[in-house]
Amino acid sequence: MSQKLFLNTGRETIKGGALHALKDAGNAGAYDFATLDLSGVVVDQETFTLGDDVYEINVVATDTGAESVAQVEVGDTSIVFDVAPTIPLLPGDVIRMESEFMIVVDYNVNGPSANVIRGAFGSTEAQHTIANSDTFQAAQPVAAGNFVVPVAAAAAATAKAEIAGAVQFYSDGGWRKGLGGGTGVNVTNGLKVDAFVGAGTNDVVFAYPANGGVSSTAEAFTNGTITAFGGGVEPAELVYTKHVYVAAGTGAVSFVAPWDVAEAWVTMHGADGAIIEAAANTVAVTNNRLVTVSAAGSAAAGVVVTVHMLAA
Repeated sequence: MSQKLFLNTGRETIKGGALHALKDAGNAGAYDFATLDLSGVVVDQETFTLGDDVYEINVVATDTGAESVAQVEVGDTSIVFDVAPTIPLLPGDVIRMESEFMIVVDYNVNGPSANVIRGAFGSTEAQHTIANSDTFQAAQPVAAGNFVVPVAAAAAATAKAEIAGAVQFYSDGGWRKGLGGGTGVNVTNGLKVDAFVGAGTNDVVFAYPANGGVSSTAEAFTNGTITAFGGGVEPAELVYTKHVYVAAGTGAVSFVAPWDVAEAWVTMHGADGAIIEAAANTVAVTNNRLVTVSAAGSAAAGVVVTVHMLAA
């Protein structure tokens, strides 16, 4: 069973709970991933897609001309402005004070005031003095159906972390949007990726326990490209496994792999943890499944032998 199917199997049933427990007990291997490489400044309104989720860059750098009439404390969710923002705020809009992003829940033009969700999109809820409460907004809202990815500025060096934070924000549950006093709807993504800054200078990595069929594209990205997901990486027990035992002596040990083996190799450690160099041709595979380790000349009683196997 693929990890993707596990994500869609509830833990509430006895069978589902058992499957999840089994997976959690032996969870290993590597996730599939796609990399968004920002080669220059990000451009407002450009989009990228992960699975069926379309994310739109939203540069939140337009000065509203408004600031808070009082210091904004941590925990405050209602802000009264000295003047009305240049662009009237709508539910779901993103505003920014310093480096903190906030989501507008509702706006009262007679205040003028707004109720907001603090510390959104991976930003940190912080105190803002009146002098530092200058409020910024985007020049325009995102297209209907797209997930807003707010960035404070266009420079890739800062935008990369904000892009990762925004995508992770949706994967962690997003936010709840009210509908006329009703229960509201959850604004959250469908493909629950892990998003983080990658190893490249301006890389953002999106990781997912996929089993194929997951796409990633960057539509008309001026200064960025995105790689495709690799087609799916299964749990370790389906593509890679290892067999660990303590040698009783120098005799050969054989066992049957759970699938056809493409390659097998061995590492050995002595009681002091030091690596012992294995003799040449220590591991042999017969008929693709029977794996034999001949440790003569390398191992002795008490040596920890680890056999690594890669599926064909």
